[in-house]
Amino acid sequence: MNVYTKFAGTYKWDPVRNLHFEDLTDVREDIDLYIGKETSVPLNSDRTNVFLDLEQPNTWYGGPTCRAFQNAASREKTFDKIYTINKPVATKRNAILEEEKYVYTFFPFSLKHLPLQTEKTYDAFFSGHWYGDGYSLQREVIGPAWINLKHKVEGFDFFIVSGYHEGRNLSYDEKLAENAKSKMSITYNHQELSPRFMNMLETIQADFSDVRKDNTGHWCINQHKARVIEGFMSKTLVLVYNDPFNSIEDFWIPDEHFIYYTSAEDLELKIMDINENFNSDKYQSIIHAGHEFTKNEYNVQQFYNKYIKDL
Repeated sequence: MNVYTKFAGTYKWDPVRNLHFEDLTDVREDIDLYIGKETSVPLNSDRTNVFLDLEQPNTWYGGPTCRAFQNAASREKTFDKIYTINKPVATKRNAILEEEKYVYTFFPFSLKHLPLQTEKTYDAFFSGHWYGDGYSLQREVIGPAWINLKHKVEGFDFFIVSGYHEGRNLSYDEKLAENAKSKMSITYNHQELSPRFMNMLETIQADFSDVRKDNTGHWCINQHKARVIEGFMSKTLVLVYNDPFNSIEDFWIPDEHFIYYTSAEDLELKIMDINENFNSDKYQSIIHAGHEFTKNEYNVQQFYNKYIKDL
């Protein structure tokens, strides 16, 4: 299998840069796999051409004049299969195209980056861009819980990273190492629809994805985020925001592999209980089950085995 990448415009700690499909052995030589949102057409039309799209459904938001939209539209015409982390995109686009062009998948992880387990230094870990007041979920749920916990729990340590932390840029492996030092990972698969795209709401709903209001009353879509699988792979207790879609249940089981949170108060109470009873059988069994299941089922090799091998 040939692997082609185009990472222009992605930051160096972006998970998509660290999948390493090229390291797989005993794979089919007639398949070309492309990774990178700037790709629009395959190089070899006589091969089986597949594209890994970890940006859906936001590639469509800008409309037909947007480059990302144009690239995505071109891929529908020129690639044999497109792998998406958004289930409604696969359902809606396949119906419109009248073929099984899209395949709904999990977000893969390379075991090459599996972090070593060390002493738990942090109480909680958040990976991703921190927009604060500019993002409703952070402003109304995660942020207030974090502030209250800092006042209520002496020495409470909430590590927040988006590749840059306390004056230094972290590599992908450095970020995962910090994640592995944490008792729990605060995650979500939620993506708020920006006000500038609200004029596209009807079109997005009809042709590309589902858009619903979450518990904060804001419009959002859902896609599988790297921060979730990274939390499992880092052997932390994964807390996931209970959004209107809960697509995480397509691959993991609540209260067996992870725990939901629904509001600032709910998140605060759950973090406090986990912090006080972290070594209990209840929480340790969830951590162990989530880590082992994810490591065995949702790595890059398994992605190839499940979605590419038998094309």
